[in-house]
Amino acid sequence: MDATNTPKPKRPPLSAQFVSVLRSPIQFRVLSTIVILGGWYMGFAMPTTTEIDELTQKTTRETKRVQIATEVERLRAQVALFDSRLPKKTDSNEWVQYMLEGTRKFPDVKLSMIDTDGTKDVGPFKAVIIKMEVAGTFETINTWLRWVESNPRLLRVDSIRLDPRKDQGGMVAKLTVLGVMG
Repeated sequence: MDATNTPKPKRPPLSAQFVSVLRSPIQFRVLSTIVILGGWYMGFAMPTTTEIDELTQKTTRETKRVQIATEVERLRAQVALFDSRLPKKTDSNEWVQYMLEGTRKFPDVKLSMIDTDGTKDVGPFKAVIIKMEVAGTFETINTWLRWVESNPRLLRVDSIRLDPRKDQGGMVAKLTVLGVMG
């Protein structure tokens, strides 16, 4: 006979197999252990694991929110330090008037040219670009530049070029000043 034509042995019905497992103490212990462990896993461990995963996600989300809130508070505190130095509702013309008034406090410094050149982004703020040309001695220009540096408003000398004046013995300073707008 051929191996493919051999008759397969008949298996006993499922109920008879179950009864034989119940009668064998070792098989019964293995089956009951599997049923108890499976029931414990399905009834307790799986829901607990799901809850732990959800709680971990919520905790991570809330931790990120607290970090963001802390960062916002830190940034607000930094802005509060400089808030008094940021003029409210300013424009290019107001900045030109402010620089003219400040320069008038220094009679030895002669302002020969002042003009604005648009705005520039400086961090989260806009800054007006002011091009100026002042003349005087080195000491008077230095005193005026100290006023610009220690100004109550936020100003920055972006570029400066000093040229000697041959006719009067002084110098001319061509500078670009950035003034932060509030």
